Amino acid sequence: MTRGPPTGRRRIASFSATCNSDSGNSGGTFTVRAQHADGYVRGEVEDQGSDWPGELSAATRPHGPYLLLNLASACGVERISRAHLVWFRLDYPEDLT
Repeated sequence: MTRGPPTGRRRIASFSATCNSDSGNSGGTFTVRAQHADGYVRGEVEDQGSDWPGELSAATRPHGPYLLLNLASACGVERISRAHLVWFRLDYPEDLT
């Protein structure tokens, strides 16, 4: 797990979680996780939920899910009660593995 001020991809995830979910309300929280594996990075963002049904295929520009669909090797959403856990996988280019 990475801790500290949001930078880069964490900043995008932080912005999306706080602007588009109950995590942006007073006292709201969200969690960002990143895991390095052989040849890829897996990231997760868990928020406190919203009315969004979690359908990535319906995502439009400029929203975070649209970026995931177009940049990630794989991505998905898990609904946990009202909350969302959005995950993504970014593969390294072959010359870096």
